[in-house]
Amino acid sequence: MSNLVLVTGATSGIGKATALWAAERGHDLVLIGGDVEQLETIAGAAEETGARTRALALDLAQRDSIATVGSAVEELEATSGPLTGLVNHAGSMLDGGAFGAPPDESDAAHRNQMELLFHAPRQLAEAFVPWIIEQGRGAVVNIVSAAGFRAFPGVAALTAAKHALLGWTRAAALELASTPVAVSAVCPDYVSTPALKRRVEAFAQASGRDAEVLLADLQARNPAGEFVYAKQVAAIVLDLLTTPRNGTLTVLDGGHLRELNDLR
Repeated sequence: MSNLVLVTGATSGIGKATALWAAERGHDLVLIGGDVEQLETIAGAAEETGARTRALALDLAQRDSIATVGSAVEELEATSGPLTGLVNHAGSMLDGGAFGAPPDESDAAHRNQMELLFHAPRQLAEAFVPWIIEQGRGAVVNIVSAAGFRAFPGVAALTAAKHALLGWTRAAALELASTPVAVSAVCPDYVSTPALKRRVEAFAQASGRDAEVLLADLQARNPAGEFVYAKQVAAIVLDLLTTPRNGTLTVLDGGHLRELNDLR
């Protein structure tokens, strides 16, 4: 039997690329995302490679969703191999800057991002790390992004949540150092994904600016002057699942890759 990998945010971008690449490498998958149609399409593509899948359209910002995930993992483990990998990638379009929005909107954005980008990965890890330990090996890979250690204007809610996730990942790596589970973080700069383009297009429409100019500006902000691509990030994630390295922080800036061992 193959190993089982759980991927959140699997409907597009990094999550989609990771899921399809994992399927090609013989992993069975539990896929979580918000877009039912997209999720079913990706699950179908994974199954064409021979992978068994279970697709769950869930809002991970709702805390009772974790129990649903657990039931799906148990069900698929009965026919697949053991759960050995957790990839946390779920994201949200709901965001905002530190100031300017009405208090209710700002509060909703910050709470949503903390629930989805920090509490959901934390809860999933707390739920499944004991399972992975029982298997004798495995990995948790958190897609933190460069917003985990740098600030970006206009996305204060996301930046705060990603900082929290990186801090939690550091602590988890310390606590799991003597176990067979490795916890690591992958931190790409701006990634060329449909989600990024939707964000830019929404901002362009609201501000009256040109979307192509805004995209070019974001690309130029990456230290290497190029976008990071989802497949590049997925390759790192699959490597960390195949050869787990506890306490590793991998930074991709659009031209260079740096693997740091400073999480601990």
